[in-house]
Amino acid sequence: MNSAELIFTNSPWWFAIALIAGLGYAWLLYTAKGPWSNTTKKILFALRTLAVALIIFLLINPLLKRAVNTTVPPIAVVLFDNSSSIPLSVGGDAVSTALDNVKNLSAALSDQGYDVKWRSLGGEVTQADSIKSDYETSNLSKQLGNLPDQYGAKDLSMAILVSDGIYNQGISPDYKNFTVPVHTVGIGDTIPKKDIILKDVRYNKVAYLDNQFPISAEILQNGYKGLTAIANLRKNGQVIDSKSVIFDQDRSFHTVEFIVTAGQAGINRYEIVLAPQSDEQSAVNNRKNIYIDIINNKDKILILASSPHPDIKSIKRVLELNKNYEVFDYIPGINEFKNEPYSLVIAHQPFTGNRGADNQLKALIEQELPIWYILGEKTRIPLFNEANQTIEIVQSRGQFDNVGPAVNKDFGKFTLTETDPKVLSELPPIAVPYGNTRLKAPSEVLLKQKIGNIVSERPLLVVNNNTDRKEAVLIGSGIWSWRIMEASRNETTETFNAIFSKLIQYLNTKEDKRKFRVNTSADEYNDSENVVFNTDVYNDIYEKIYDISVQLSVTDEQGNKQNYSYVTSQGNSDYRIGGLQPGAYRYTASATVNGKKEIVTGGFTVVKLQIESINLTADFNLLKRLSTKTGGSFVTSDEVGQLQQQLAAQPAQGILYTEERFSQLIELRWILLLITALFSAEWFIRKFSGGY
Repeated sequence: MNSAELIFTNSPWWFAIALIAGLGYAWLLYTAKGPWSNTTKKILFALRTLAVALIIFLLINPLLKRAVNTTVPPIAVVLFDNSSSIPLSVGGDAVSTALDNVKNLSAALSDQGYDVKWRSLGGEVTQADSIKSDYETSNLSKQLGNLPDQYGAKDLSMAILVSDGIYNQGISPDYKNFTVPVHTVGIGDTIPKKDIILKDVRYNKVAYLDNQFPISAEILQNGYKGLTAIANLRKNGQVIDSKSVIFDQDRSFHTVEFIVTAGQAGINRYEIVLAPQSDEQSAVNNRKNIYIDIINNKDKILILASSPHPDIKSIKRVLELNKNYEVFDYIPGINEFKNEPYSLVIAHQPFTGNRGADNQLKALIEQELPIWYILGEKTRIPLFNEANQTIEIVQSRGQFDNVGPAVNKDFGKFTLTETDPKVLSELPPIAVPYGNTRLKAPSEVLLKQKIGNIVSERPLLVVNNNTDRKEAVLIGSGIWSWRIMEASRNETTETFNAIFSKLIQYLNTKEDKRKFRVNTSADEYNDSENVVFNTDVYNDIYEKIYDISVQLSVTDEQGNKQNYSYVTSQGNSDYRIGGLQPGAYRYTASATVNGKKEIVTGGFTVVKLQIESINLTADFNLLKRLSTKTGGSFVTSDEVGQLQQQLAAQPAQGILYTEERFSQLIELRWILLLITALFSAEWFIRKFSGGY
């Protein structure tokens, strides 16, 4: 029922004023003599009074408040699980039959007064016939949990979930709380079938050329006790390795590992295949493709020394632990200098007056390469002070002191283990220049000088994180004795290796100073995802700039190229590409920055998402628990008619909404018609009575 109320925006006394004004106007007009009878004059007086009073009343602008009641039909949502696990388990015909049964239920609910909405795992669908059972993941809890927000908690009356009960993303839906009944329709086969499943493959996405790397395959089987299965590793269609595994139980989990040598640079595709059995439920889950980016850019590290020294061999032993390093020597008079793109220089006893070594070191310093200085008794300290950015040493009359190492607990560039300080405290002393020292910012002390059992504040090993060039300075040589002492006492050189390998790794870490950078948000995508290219462009002082046109080309394994272009913006500098088929891709991006063309290259892979094929055994128990918890009912896809009869006994209860609406009286057409009618009647009577 609708109701109305008149609201005055001004004082209601204006209504009386409007009536008085109408009476006054009529009195002035009809008190004089005229050709009308008294009865006619009274009628004309009344018509003019009402018309004028009504016009003035409308000018006061009163509002009409109305309460409008609307009944909204309750919403019933049919959530159809269109994941690919269902047709893989029971076939497409069974899915079509279940869909037809639920469509009949939907029509019956519509006849009862329900507003029926259809949804799939991908979102709302306009027609049930458009649902395709090819969705590659199942997140039932997310889809059910979003229904109240999407359709309104008050309007939503029930949900009908048609599913096999299998979920592979999110949490189990029966763990969530729902405010409406969730009726479930089970479709699928609850009896486990004989199947061999390649469940997962674990591997490093990046490997280095000529290195060995593992590929680990996880195998799940059901019903093949006593069978010996063969797992083949293929590359370019050729089997490069095979492993056999014996299934000793009816249902078991196994892992096989392949050791592969990285023999070809670039993105390499490998395929793991389990030989299918004739009575196996599905062979789709018997193979997986993986993509590994094999890199051929080992970091080149130069050890530069004025003369041979046992320290050099000890440092080499540390470098050899990392197969990503390629080590070069340069000792004038012993070997030739090789001009390589070095990433780090280790200068042992620098600035000794050896012209070849000193000149080459100065040239490398000008290239702003990271340098680790190891000072020795032959080092000319003034020349070293002039060249380095880390520390200044004022040596007293060329004197040296014998000191041991002590860890600075406040060092924060990288961490050491709890046992490292104790091991270091037992190492023999080395010779260091005796005198005062001054650190140049921003430097941190890693090792302090320990004289006897007293730890001084004088630095022994200092690290500098200069924005232009990283440096480290070991104020003394003879660390070969540390390695020998640790090996003799502990039968290992773990602490020696850890400290100096971390130091080298820290110094060798490069900062990206490119002004144009394009990277994918991930190295690997599944075929249902968009590939996202993150783009950053900087000016000369490394402030981000925008409105830069970027040309992007993406090339697949067969050499097919697709070209794209986009413009960076402050709100969004990401560019997305969808619909790429599984495979390995290389990309090249170019842009003109400050008048110079910049080019960036990279790679990514797209893999086929096969998560739905891992588990094909329907879980009706989960659906039953969900319905019981929410007050709904469970039926199989063949029993949908029973659910239809049950819901037929529950008539739809519409929801009554009351809305207050305000309107100006002048907007009502009948009032304008009334005013027109009053003036028209007055005019007609006047004319009919012989007036004017």
